[in-house]
Amino acid sequence: MSDPEKTTPKPPANDRPSESPQKRWPRRLLTLIVVAGVLAGAGYYLYPRFELAMRTVSTDDAYVNSHATAVAPRITENVAEVRVDNNDYVRKGDLLIVLDDTMEKVKVREAEASVEAAKRAVDQAIAGAQSAVAAARANRFKLAAAIDEVNDQEAGLRGAVARLKEARAAEELARTEATRYAELARRKSVTQEQADVRQTDLEQARARVRQAEAQVHSIRAGLGLPEEPPPGKPLEDVPADWSQHHPSVLASLGQLAVNLAQLGVKVPGYYETPDRFIDEIRGRAPGGDIDRLIVDTVENAPDVATARAKVEQAEAQLAEARLMLSYCKITADIDGIVSNRNVNPGDRVAQGQRLLAIRSLSEVWIDCNFKETQLEPIRIGHPVEIRVDAYPDKVFRGRVTGFSPGTGAATALLPPQNATGNFVKIVQRLPVRVDLTDGNPPETPLFAGLSVEPRIFIREKPEGPHAGRRLRFDMPHADAR
Repeated sequence: MSDPEKTTPKPPANDRPSESPQKRWPRRLLTLIVVAGVLAGAGYYLYPRFELAMRTVSTDDAYVNSHATAVAPRITENVAEVRVDNNDYVRKGDLLIVLDDTMEKVKVREAEASVEAAKRAVDQAIAGAQSAVAAARANRFKLAAAIDEVNDQEAGLRGAVARLKEARAAEELARTEATRYAELARRKSVTQEQADVRQTDLEQARARVRQAEAQVHSIRAGLGLPEEPPPGKPLEDVPADWSQHHPSVLASLGQLAVNLAQLGVKVPGYYETPDRFIDEIRGRAPGGDIDRLIVDTVENAPDVATARAKVEQAEAQLAEARLMLSYCKITADIDGIVSNRNVNPGDRVAQGQRLLAIRSLSEVWIDCNFKETQLEPIRIGHPVEIRVDAYPDKVFRGRVTGFSPGTGAATALLPPQNATGNFVKIVQRLPVRVDLTDGNPPETPLFAGLSVEPRIFIREKPEGPHAGRRLRFDMPHADAR
């Protein structure tokens, strides 16, 4: 007989007795509670972030910026000492670099000597004015002497012309004698020696003619006349009234005028004749006494006033030299941190050469490059929450203070040109400036270039100067056409 336990089939392993509804309900309730808790936790976590995203605008393309002052020498000189290094904090007025001041000290001493010399020159100018009085009197006599000399030269010209005529006559006689003796010598009537003597006499006569002609030309040149007179005129021809127009006479007249001008006396034109010149000066002199006119103007001589002006000029040059000496000490113009130092003792630096930079820590701001699609709700004065990667637990506060006049691409040195027909639109970014509300804190300072993540609260009311605007000035309106 077979065993009944072996012949009876067993039910499948996954077959379980069905649970009753009373047992199934607690499990479903537990599942429902878990799902509801998860949804509630997700809502609790996500809703604030959703609500924050709806009332703020943010970007991850932002960084800290600050003013940087370039330190450069105002003179070309050797570096004697550098007292700062990179990352040193300096205050306004601190000594940064010392230049060799040897040459500048020499220039100061030279300027001081120039001032002293200028003061001495004032005394000399007064003495010179008194000397001009004597010179003016002397030149009056020189003018008269120049006129007499021209008259003497005219007489000498006439005498030289007479001697020239005499020499030419002697030359003609010598030429005749030389010709005759040369013919006689050819015929053996006289000796060749006698003919040679007559030929020598002819050469000497020619030399005397040339000498006489040179003397005539010299006298005519001394008179300011051409060597040869105009066609049809004799050699002794001289223009009428030449003693009033001769260059030496006019020069003496001009020198007298110069002496009077040195004393501040107004003089007529230099091309007037001496007689008319003297008459006009005498007409302005008190009582017709020219000497009295000259003496009365010594104290107001222009040279004296010029010398006093040169004293002021020398003093200004001394001040400039002292200023250049002060440039040998280069100080900080702002508070900040030293960076980009590229100077060492012994270097030869040129005027305007950048030696180092001082980057301010007090004048820092945030440049936020927002997409153009994010700009519409942003206004000046909107509050900003700033988070910096360097200080993950610190939240900085700021406000929008301005918009850049152009995007980075438009203000680049070589802006892109899209005139080829293959333009592809790319969302541009416009820099928006955000200033810190409470300044740059010393315990967590913001350095230029740090990455930040700003969040602008666009639903809050803008505050501060120019609040609610995009520009910090009023645009001029075009006139109605």
